[in-house]
Amino acid sequence: MKKVKIKYSQLLFLYAYLRLIDLSLDRSRWTPWSELQHYFKNVIGPSQMIQYLKTSFQLPNEDLEQVVFFLK
Repeated sequence: MKKVKIKYSQLLFLYAYLRLIDLSLDRSRWTPWSELQHYFKNVIGPSQMIQYLKTSFQLPNEDLEQVVFFLK
């Protein structure tokens, strides 16, 4: 099992980003798909976030079930 230290500011950013995604997906039930795609052109996209996590925490490209995050 790989343990990854995460700073509080990074944790807060990830929480805010996941909250943004949650609200966006909730909103997408009432708007067309094209509007959701347009919205994500103006914010950090999910693929960019995955790339950030992989590079920042040296995460493997495989299964992430064995990765545990904890505060520094």
